[in-house]
Amino acid sequence: MFKHGSMNQPQPEYRAGQKSKPRGYHVGTLEHAWFQMIHLRSGSLCLFGAEGDRMLGRDDVLLLPEGSIWEYKCRSEGYTGLFYFACGDPDPLLRGQVSVVRADGGMKMLADMMEHELQNPASGTPQIVLGLARALAYRALALDQKRPSPRDGERYVRYWADCARAALDSTQGTGVGVREALAPLRLSYRQLCRYFRQAYGTMPKAYQLDMRVEEAKRRLLTTQATIAEIANEVGYATQQHLCGHFRARVGCSPKLYRKNGPGARPQRANS
Repeated sequence: MFKHGSMNQPQPEYRAGQKSKPRGYHVGTLEHAWFQMIHLRSGSLCLFGAEGDRMLGRDDVLLLPEGSIWEYKCRSEGYTGLFYFACGDPDPLLRGQVSVVRADGGMKMLADMMEHELQNPASGTPQIVLGLARALAYRALALDQKRPSPRDGERYVRYWADCARAALDSTQGTGVGVREALAPLRLSYRQLCRYFRQAYGTMPKAYQLDMRVEEAKRRLLTTQATIAEIANEVGYATQQHLCGHFRARVGCSPKLYRKNGPGARPQRANS
């Protein structure tokens, strides 16, 4: 952990670094005395709130502003994350209500750079870590301000549909299902499905299956991997699951598609 300033002096104090909390850790406050950002890198925590409990996982960023009321607990496991702490900073952006944002590509890059500095310390590391952490925190604050409200109508629907799509895209090559992928988003599964269909004309489950089949098609034509290996690589538990979904969407088996390419003729159900 690196810090700048002192609580015994009138100037603001800033800290940044990596923190870990064990399973069962439980903390909360009725009026937070400083601003803190926590970017989860592994594990999970449960944030309690008036709108219900919310599970946070990797690449969720928790913003705990000065004056906020919050409570969270590490239920099934602990977590490791990067943090930024600011005490006595007059910036009004650091005051307000608790919020959670999903890290975008820029934030993930900053987090990777911050972790690299922490793992490879040198003479300028403290200043670099503080600078990266501050940039990470303000990027999260900017994303939170841009997030539309329900009064924004179509823009609100599109925002959450895009968040859901990004979460589903991140499951490519994994066995993570739709509900698990969308769980970190703060809307209900039913709401997200409705908004996703409004924006993209399909349901999240169908989108994920299409995404996996498209990747399987690419690998069938560009690699020598077996069908079983491809099934595992694109996120299917078994080769049979891939074959069933592939035939339903492409009209032929993976084997025939590999042999004849995109011009493969559809097979009859009993062939």
